[in-house]
Formats: sequence, C-alpha cells, structure tokens
Amino acid sequence: MKGVPIKKIAFAALALALSAFSTPGYSQNFNQKFDSRGHPKSMGLWFTVRYPEGWQALEGERPHIVRKFRFVRGAKSAEHMVQVRDMGPDGSESCKATTAREFQEIFSESGSGTSAADVRKSEHEGQPAFFYTLTTKASRVGIQYELVSRVMAVCYQDKMIQLWCAQSTMDRASMSVKSTNEDLAQSAPVCLQFFNSLVLMDRY
Repeated sequence: MKGVPIKKIAFAALALALSAFSTPGYSQNFNQKFDSRGHPKSMGLWFTVRYPEGWQALEGERPHIVRKFRFVRGAKSAEHMVQVRDMGPDGSESCKATTAREFQEIFSESGSGTSAADVRKSEHEGQPAFFYTLTTKASRVGIQYELVSRVMAVCYQDKMIQLWCAQSTMDRASMSVKSTNEDLAQSAPVCLQFFNSLVLMDRY
C-alpha cells in the first residue's frame, strides 16, 4: 500500500471527525433527499443520499465535504456528513486490492490522534466498500474532543465517497465534546439507514 493514493485520504480524517456529530432519538423517517448532480464538490459524481425528517441540510465548509445534515437539541448536536475525495487514476484498483487490515493501518496515522478499528470490507452497489470505526482525540480552539464515529467509504471510479455518522455531547463547563462506543451503538440503526440510502445514480 506504500505510495497508493488512498493513503492521502487518511490525513483528512482528523479534521472531518472534529465536526462529525450525530445523536439518536430523533426522527428515523428518512424522507429528505440530497441529490449531488451538478454540485461542484461532488467531483462529477451523481449520487443521492437520504437523511432524517426535520434535519437541516448545510453546505460543508471544508473543501471535500459535499453536504452536512444537522439537528440540534440541547447539548447534543446531530450531524451526518458526505465527503468526496479524489484517489487518483488507480484509486479504484487500489481499493479492490486493499485488505481490511491494510485499510485500518492507513487510517491509523501515528501522532495524528486518530485510530481506525472494526474495519470490514464489503461492497455497496457492486463497488468496494469499507465500514470502520474512527476514534479521534484532539484539541481545537480550546475544546477537547473525544469522538467515536462510524464511517462507510465507497470506492467508485477514481473517487472515494465517505458517509460519516457519530454521537456526542457538549459539556460547556469543561469545554469538551465526547462520544463513546455505547453512544455509537445506540445510534447504529440511524447510521445504517444513512449508509444504505447511498445510491450511485450514474451507474444506471
């Protein structure tokens, strides 16, 4: 895997994870749809995803975040995200050859504060896909973050589409944002619906 373009994507994991929150208990009626056709950050890919009723759709501030879906209630902030990154001309073939263990090593950068675990290689709509848990520990603008996110990464053409799902609580007294594996387990049904909603429209 040395020198493979997919490795470059791992360096964006920390920055993205710092803003990826999701909270269970909200509407699981996924009747809202985002269509990427013509969106400048979709890098020419046409796909759709669905998100829960009552959530707000927002543009991503960072270059590769196509869309955010947010719901705020008290100290909890719900936010799913869609990211698209260029893997280079050999990206799709690299994904096919990458094992779950190699993927875990790539997304567990030493000294970055992030580590991947529970990696499972599968397929989504006939394309190579990886499901994994990303743990992030970092400090940003005076706030301490300890986040656990579940991510689906789908390799399609020369791009990687990543859907992010997590759960966290903001403690204003200690200026910290924290999530746990238990939190993630509670939100698993919502995460699964979000992941399964991804349709690669330009395949049909």
